Amino acid sequence: CLRLEWQVWGAIKVDDTVALWRATPTSAWEEVPFVAAPPSRRKLASAVGLSHFSLADGRVLGGDGVWATGHSPFSPPTIAGCARTPPHVGSAQLAVSVRADSSWAASPSGQFAPKLPPQTHFARARSEYKAKHGGFEVVGRSRWLSAPIALNCSAAFGCCALQNRRCSR
Repeated sequence: CLRLEWQVWGAIKVDDTVALWRATPTSAWEEVPFVAAPPSRRKLASAVGLSHFSLADGRVLGGDGVWATGHSPFSPPTIAGCARTPPHVGSAQLAVSVRADSSWAASPSGQFAPKLPPQTHFARARSEYKAKHGGFEVVGRSRWLSAPIALNCSAAFGCCALQNRRCSR
């Protein structure tokens, strides 16, 4: 598996994370499972809490975001997982897709809650949302995609991440 670590800047609550894989830059993304936390789990767990390492159906479940203990918006927690890529020979790409703060896109509940959906662009941007006004456009989404990581895959050794034209695991 490929060990990954990532940060979700600006998220108050990270709902879940999935690993995505594709054979070419024009291929559709396919979900691949996380199989275990990387060896640095103890070090990271002490910093961010075990909730970031819970595995369910191949997804890394979320946890507290920028306000997690010991963190701030300028220093979000690191989340980690180990993605299992399918058998493949040649180049490929791997990315992480995160769903964060999804509860912001829902109407509050309770006796005194307003009977309206969220009204601000900030809250509605956590869902599939689009608004235009005065030449500006606000586009929201329910999942956020990282920049792709280039992979080199072989039949004998599996996939490894390309960094500075060299393979690293």
